[in-house]
Amino acid sequence: MTLPERLLWNLLKQRGEGGIVFRRQYPFENYIFDFYCAKAKLIIEIDGLVHSIGNNPQRDAARDEYLTSLGFKVWRIEAKEVLKNPIEIASNIRYFCYQIVWAKPPP
Repeated sequence: MTLPERLLWNLLKQRGEGGIVFRRQYPFENYIFDFYCAKAKLIIEIDGLVHSIGNNPQRDAARDEYLTSLGFKVWRIEAKEVLKNPIEIASNIRYFCYQIVWAKPPP
């Protein structure tokens, strides 16, 4: 894990209200998600500089489009933003998950 991923993981690994649980380095098909909240079907990707060079932006976009077509939500966050304020980023991620989970109609 990179430093931004470790910082974020230390904040996300505690179980949240409403059963919000995050997994790190979550495998799915040929992919590994940096973080994943199954209850919200939310994938969190922490993007370092490598994601902005070569064909990486196109590859990431195709991957995100595929995962979105399967019903996942993909949230890409720049690593430098996590380094600036990991607490705020973690809080925003949790809040987003709560909104998704609580907005779902009962089965």
